[in-house]
Amino acid sequence: APLTFGFIKEHFIEIIESIMGVIDENENSMFRKLMPYKKINKAEIIPTLFKIYQYDYEEYAESKNGQNKLKWVIRRILKTRENNIPSKSTFTISMKDVEDFHKNLPSMQNRLEVILFPKECPNLDLKIKIDEIYWEKKISEHNKIRESLMMVAMKSKAMSIAKSIFNENKEIEKDIDDLFRRDK
Repeated sequence: APLTFGFIKEHFIEIIESIMGVIDENENSMFRKLMPYKKINKAEIIPTLFKIYQYDYEEYAESKNGQNKLKWVIRRILKTRENNIPSKSTFTISMKDVEDFHKNLPSMQNRLEVILFPKECPNLDLKIKIDEIYWEKKISEHNKIRESLMMVAMKSKAMSIAKSIFNENKEIEKDIDDLFRRDK
């Protein structure tokens, strides 16, 4: 609608910075709801929106305010990805999984920088380090939940097997009873 487009264009920076304030990599994010058919890096939507609403993205990305906001977007996306480590594992996780993730942080950060800083990327120096106390607790919680789920699944499977055996035994008992009844 023309009025909506006009309103967004008039208040674009305020709106885009609000969007940047909630951007993350969760599957439940508003970007997944807005663009469910596209598998995109959420950061890609920012320069695209600037183009759609005819704002100079390069100028914004070079401004001090723009750099701070975009730096925050990169940090938020990387932290969200880090926090999703347990949800990506169907088994137990260890500190090695977290360390492996952190080894890949520079390349993930670089990809985001290429998307968000079209010319020269400022020195971001995000310093995302492993919070060992946090991760030891998170790993322990995750692994306890996984173990509990495995126990529930095993108990359920055991109950199913026991029920099956019980039903088979009932059938055998019935067959034996039928054999004795025929003779009488």
